[in-house]
Amino acid sequence: MNRLLVLRARVPLLFLPLLTYGAYCHAVEPAHAFLQFLNKSAPQFQETQTTAEAYYAAIDPANLRLTHDAFKTFNALSDSNAAVYVNEADLGFGRRMYVKTNADGSVASCVENYAGPAGSVNAPAQVKIDSAKAHLASELLATVCMEYTGTPSTESPSNGIPNTAIAPNVLLSGRKFVKFFAYDGVGRRIYAADLDGEGAKFMPGLCNVCHGGEPKSLLSNGTYPNNGDTNTYFLPWDLDTLLFDTAVDNNRATLEPRLKTFNQAVLATYPLLPVNGIPEEWSTPTPVKMIYGWYGGKTLPNPTFNGAYIPSGWLAINNPTAPANTEILYTQVVAPNCRACHAQRGGLMRNQLTFNSYKDFMLYARQIEHLVYDLGVMPLAKRTHEYFWSGSQAAILAAHMPRYKNGYNGQKPGDYLLDGTNLEAGYNYSYEWSGW
Repeated sequence: MNRLLVLRARVPLLFLPLLTYGAYCHAVEPAHAFLQFLNKSAPQFQETQTTAEAYYAAIDPANLRLTHDAFKTFNALSDSNAAVYVNEADLGFGRRMYVKTNADGSVASCVENYAGPAGSVNAPAQVKIDSAKAHLASELLATVCMEYTGTPSTESPSNGIPNTAIAPNVLLSGRKFVKFFAYDGVGRRIYAADLDGEGAKFMPGLCNVCHGGEPKSLLSNGTYPNNGDTNTYFLPWDLDTLLFDTAVDNNRATLEPRLKTFNQAVLATYPLLPVNGIPEEWSTPTPVKMIYGWYGGKTLPNPTFNGAYIPSGWLAINNPTAPANTEILYTQVVAPNCRACHAQRGGLMRNQLTFNSYKDFMLYARQIEHLVYDLGVMPLAKRTHEYFWSGSQAAILAAHMPRYKNGYNGQKPGDYLLDGTNLEAGYNYSYEWSGW
């Protein structure tokens, strides 16, 4: 159901007396805007079954991965490569996740997404975990698989070796890029999926929206450009956003070593090439820095995940002129609500969008105000959005926003306001974010 849209926030204040009772409402996007790019008018974001078919034809020209089972067989994925948990922070599914790294540096993964009875993602975590452990077909909603392979990938990769044998960030053989495949509950490849109950979105844009990059417009001959390369990435595993089994043989402590290999696999998809004249601090991708921070440094010396890691650019000691509690803003707002997707959104020229420092984050303060408090489209995942507004996170963020310099009044998207204190007449809230 669409949320009420009465008047856009950028209306000049001189028109306010014309409104009934002097009230006005910020524009609010419809609920189904979750998991979609903000820029919906550009041609590349007009995805259809035709564009999805062209995408699959580009990345799997021989149709060697038409089913979930075919993908697993092709990539030699088995339960020895799997871990089961709930991804509580964004979609809320019980997940059986397979990840495997090969000797040539290629990486393959599949995630089976399980709900509770009647497809409810609001079922208790243990119920969803039990469904995933049992491969309960009746609760399997969809599977999304990924490959970091060459072009075109028509031959089965070499026998896998343990992830720990792959040195992080080593380019082992040839250029590779990430590809996405989606399957329904019975394992058939599909062109679109509904992962949050807000309507199906087409491939690959459904994945690009968080994994980075963006879908492409078809060429004049109807083919997908660049062999299906949409400049996208694997996401690191943030263990603090997951829920785990109560059973000792599958709890967090038991899964820590395997989940570390998953993060090592992510590093294998970020080969660090020399960038002459550019400091390593600038050229190292933010997801790589995150994994280094979680495991104690470049060699990942720590055996377990440390979620207390804070990037140096967010430490209070490095932000002496910033308001208090920059570290709390990072750990309680940015890390659980923004970091996973925004970490994929930077580059050498526009790395600020990864929010790797307080200074970079505040460059987008005006856009954040508008997208979070006015339009309600950030956080971009429905479950994350619900968590953000259910606790104190909106107030923590507001304390750093220019609009609320005189105090946060509890404004939420769609609220009617009786004065103009939250509006700045004539301010242009436009945003030019790559891929957004």
